[in-house]
Amino acid sequence: MVVCDIWTRVGAVAADEIGIPCVILNVFPWEFCTEMGLIESPSFKTAVSCCGCICIFRTLIASLTFDFLRMYMKHNTAAADTYLAHNRRVIICTSFFGLEPAVSTAPNIVFTGPLFDPPTDSLPLLKQKDEKLSDWLDKALQDKQDVVYVSIGSEALWREWSVKAIFNGLKKLGVKVVWSLKDEFKIPEPENPNFFVSPWVP
Repeated sequence: MVVCDIWTRVGAVAADEIGIPCVILNVFPWEFCTEMGLIESPSFKTAVSCCGCICIFRTLIASLTFDFLRMYMKHNTAAADTYLAHNRRVIICTSFFGLEPAVSTAPNIVFTGPLFDPPTDSLPLLKQKDEKLSDWLDKALQDKQDVVYVSIGSEALWREWSVKAIFNGLKKLGVKVVWSLKDEFKIPEPENPNFFVSPWVP
């Protein structure tokens, strides 16, 4: 069996040629995929009654995505085949309703929930990897304070104004904050005890 990423989908072509099963793995939020037009799924948030029929309007981004795909697929039959192949394959979505808004989905969509170890299994490991952070979180738990984790990944870039804006917003919430922030940026109040800032968080 081939597990194919939702963006590339090249594994789907190989699976068809060899004649083996293929499933598509979606690691993105489901609503993101439908709004961007990556997966064909009707959004009933835009449904209206028109002349006795239910009409579903796409967002501007989804419409532009589909227009681009239609133009691109005229010149690339492989892209068209793999895109349309979504309807013939199981799509595994690592999310769940509750985190996502409840929507109607096609029968080939399977929601698995998050693919993480239970938190109780992760806490002893955190103690080994970062004792300082572990102790900080223990104190937040004792104080019965909510904790917000902030990270935008390693590819996206912060800006000085965005760091300041997010800091001020989180400070107003009155929560504890674990922030994965590269060394070249500093929060406005580095000594604020409610903020644990580190260039890398396990």
